[in-house]
Order: sequence, then C-alpha cells, then structure tokens
Amino acid sequence: MKNFKNWIIIDKEGLVKTKVMLNHKDDRLREVIILKHFIKFYELAYGIKLPYNIIERDNPHDFTLGFYDKEKTFIEIVSISDKYWGHKIQNMKEKLEKLLNEKKINYPIIAFLPHNTNTRELKKIIKNLELDHSILDIERSVTIFREAKKKKGAIIKRLSGSELSIIVVDGEKLSLKDVINESIENKEIKGYKNIDKMILIVDDKFISYSRKEIEEILTLLAIENKDSLFKEIFIYSGYYSEDNGYSSLFSIFPIKKL
Repeated sequence: MKNFKNWIIIDKEGLVKTKVMLNHKDDRLREVIILKHFIKFYELAYGIKLPYNIIERDNPHDFTLGFYDKEKTFIEIVSISDKYWGHKIQNMKEKLEKLLNEKKINYPIIAFLPHNTNTRELKKIIKNLELDHSILDIERSVTIFREAKKKKGAIIKRLSGSELSIIVVDGEKLSLKDVINESIENKEIKGYKNIDKMILIVDDKFISYSRKEIEEILTLLAIENKDSLFKEIFIYSGYYSEDNGYSSLFSIFPIKKL
C-alpha cells in the first residue's frame, strides 16, 4: 500500500489542478516515514549519514536519534496545511479522510470547489474532468458535501467505491510564505532545550498550494530564516510511500542549511 490521496483542486477561474500527496491514517507512522525519507535524502545530498536508531520519541521534540553514549541528532516535524478554510471545513475534510481510510478506499479523487458553484457549473466541471485522460477511474456519481446542510452520518451513507467527492469551500488564501514562516516561529517559541542542535522538517500538507509555488519562494524563506534558532530547516513534500519508507516518491528542499 503506497499511502497516498489524489486531490483535484478547482480554483475560482475553473482551472483544474491535481496533486498527489502522501496520506496515512496514523500520524505517528507518517512521521516515521518522513524521518526515513529525510535520513535517506541527507546522506545522498550531503554525504552525511544520520543515525537510524531512535532512542527517544516526543520528549518533547519528535525524535532523538543516535546512541546514549554518543552525540545525538534531534528532529522536530511541523505540519502545514490550508489554514484559510476555517475550522469547520478543515474538520469536515479530516473526517472525510478518516472515513476513506476506514473503508479502505485508497484512490479517491476529491475536488475542492469555489464557494457558490452552481449546478450548471458543476456539470461542466465534471464533464471536463471525464475528458481529462490524466485523471483515471472517475465514476459518474458525485457526492456534494455542504457542511451547513448535512446531518451527522450522511457522509458515511454516501461514500461508495472511488466516487468523485466534491467539497464546497469558501475563503481566500493566506500568503504561502507567511504561513510557513509562522509555523517555524511557533516552533521556535516553544523553547526546546537543544534547539541550536535541532533539525526542523516542515511537512507540506497543502492541497491548494502546488510544490512549484513552494519552490518559487525558497530563496525568500532562506533569507528570512537564516538566523533561525534551529540548526537546520527543510521543507518536505511527500507523494507516496510504503510504510517502511520504500517504494516512495518525495522532495526535500533546504530553507536553512549549515
């Protein structure tokens, strides 16, 4: 099982984008997968072998690697996602993901549409999706979840197969750079004991921002975080992976590197 979700994002102009993202029902195991990918990346990119041995977990940072009688490596992971949706929409999305995982629906396609999308526009969008050969196995049945109108349990009854599920969302995007910087600053003020020896990994769980958009602001992020309290900072984007970290695809970029 390669642990991924294929998302479809439709912006206010009706432009359709897709994004394959690492997805795992167990957040702790997701962090272990990210750690394995990072250790592999670090050796390939910098020729430095980080220890695989986990000697502490969540104390208070995510991982302490190494051996008790030798120098240790400290790792903290912070997830960033689409904050602008608001708590109700975000909670609904998380519930939907949980249900998909429970029903073992491994390849759902979920579209996030602009607010006030009408039925006529929806039919046109679905037709365009069916004509797009890069998007496979889309059934004709469509489920629309409107948070304010659906009763508890309605989502469970409507889920079947790998149907196209559409969530209507509202709101404007925040600045991508500001969201990433805020996540780093929030971790800095926690005052970790070994923060000057700690590597921070920013876990990209954005649906609405593309990886290209992240790459375009890397230089600005590096400038604004060059004096960060963390020893090093990287941003991780996962596509898919087996639980053991193999058969995977991911990208990692440095924000601060010594």
